[in-house]
Parts: sequence; C-alpha cells; structure tokens
Amino acid sequence: HAQRCLKNLKTKLLALLSKVTVKRLFSDSDTEDEIIEVAADGTVIPKKHKNKKTKKIDDAKFLFRKDYFGNNEVLKWMLKEYAREHAKYPHFTEFIGMLPDDAPIILFIDFDMTWDNEDDLPSAKEEEEIFDKVTGVFRGLFKNENVKILSATRSNGHYCPKENGSDCWKVSLRLFAPELVTTRKMLATMLKGYMPAMDDSFPDTLRNYDFEGSFFDTSVYDKKRKMCCVGKTKWREDK
Repeated sequence: HAQRCLKNLKTKLLALLSKVTVKRLFSDSDTEDEIIEVAADGTVIPKKHKNKKTKKIDDAKFLFRKDYFGNNEVLKWMLKEYAREHAKYPHFTEFIGMLPDDAPIILFIDFDMTWDNEDDLPSAKEEEEIFDKVTGVFRGLFKNENVKILSATRSNGHYCPKENGSDCWKVSLRLFAPELVTTRKMLATMLKGYMPAMDDSFPDTLRNYDFEGSFFDTSVYDKKRKMCCVGKTKWREDK
C-alpha cells in the first residue's frame, strides 16, 4: 500500500513538473498565460499540438536550400544528412517559411541592428553589452528560470549589403530555446510590437536605436522566409 501511495505521489509530482509556463508577450498584463506541456518523450509542445504526434528532432526532416538567393531546389534532410553534406554549401539556408504556419518548430528569435556607415557600429565592448542585455530580455520572457538557451552571433559587426546593392553593416544575434517547440504563427503573434522597458543599465546604443516597433525581428516568421544557417553567409561579401 505504501509503495502504491509513493508511486501515485511521484506520478502527480511529475505531472506538475511537466507544466512549463511562458509569459504572453502582448503588452496587456491581463492576457492569460500560454501553457506548454512536456510529452512523454521529453518534447515540449504547445497545447494546440497536444493530440498530435511530434517527432523527435533527430527523426524529423527539415527543409533547406543550397543558397539564400539563387538556387531554388528544396532539400528535405534529416539532421544526419545535414551534418554529412552541409559543408559543401557556404550559403546553405533553412527554408523555414515553406512549412505550414502551425508546423512545430524550435523556439527562436532573431535580433538585428543595422547601420549605413561602418563608423556607426558599436565598439566590441558595447556589442558585448548589447548581446548580454538582449539575452537577458529573451530569458526574462519565461516564467521558469531553467530554460536552456543557445546563441549564434556575428561579432564586431559585419558587412551585409542590401538587395538593392547599398551598403549595410549589421550586428546580429540569434537565440534558441532548443527544448521548447512552438510555431511560426505563434511567435509572430506574440512578438509583434513587443518592446522591453530599457532602463539606464542598457547601453545608449541600444536604448537610442529605432527598432521600428518590434525589439525582435518578426519578419523571420513570414511565409516563404529563408533563414541563413548558423556558420553560413547570405552573400560572398557577407563576412
């Protein structure tokens, strides 16, 4: 009887621990929190996918293109194929926008700051402070404190010409919560118009920048949008 009680208690505790709440990113504080649940295999999925079978990442197939602008061939690869073949393509791109709006994806954000003149780029120290603050803003979106975060950056600014050929220098940061699964549609809705409160602890470069309404770049969740893979470039001039 005692063993059965302990087993029941353990089951209830695991059920409680499997609830991970994420703050709604809308500006109104009265919006109800979204509940994300942990599936039996450890995959974290939003409620709308609760009754759908979500494959483990290692078994899933991802859509890629060989480069960002030119080649239109779409490749549907598993991660092992990506690991084996991607080095052949320096401009390799994930075709995330080809997926349906409600297809499950790993939760990620994209943060960019751009300038027309190289002299306007922040110093290496300022850039480090910017990345630290942006990571803190991202982490602050979650109520639970143990969200695993991975990052990819372009350090010291990089030259990234616009499609019209004009000059552009960019500071770029991409953050992932690899244990959380959501959708492009949900991220676009929750992040659109989101601006954190930036006090004096934020560097002036960050506080004075015109983000045009959204702190994070929500265009990365658009239909047909391509995302340059980590370690790759869009253009040969993009260093």
